[in-house]
Amino acid sequence: MTMGLFTLPSIKQLRDEAEQIGRLHGMQHLGQISQDDLDSVIDSEHFRSKLREAYDAACADVGEAKALKEAVKTARMFAEIVADVGGSRFYGHVPSAAERSVRMMLGLLG
Repeated sequence: MTMGLFTLPSIKQLRDEAEQIGRLHGMQHLGQISQDDLDSVIDSEHFRSKLREAYDAACADVGEAKALKEAVKTARMFAEIVADVGGSRFYGHVPSAAERSVRMMLGLLG
């Protein structure tokens, strides 16, 4: 979410946190990190709280729907970029997995 050429600090922070999740999914798909390593990050209270703090701040600035859309879009995009740049031809499931992780980390999935 931008205001003119200015990106709100809360949105920038949310994008940064979601980008990390997306990148990790892409790296796991390429075999650069293990599924256990990815799971430990997703399950980590430290990473969850950082994502949640960024999400809460973005919600206060732009509303829940826009904040969630931004987090999901960013995680999906970076998961796809990492998998694609890494040379994987079959990565269609990777962006969806990144989205699920973001939603789960935010407590929006069971």
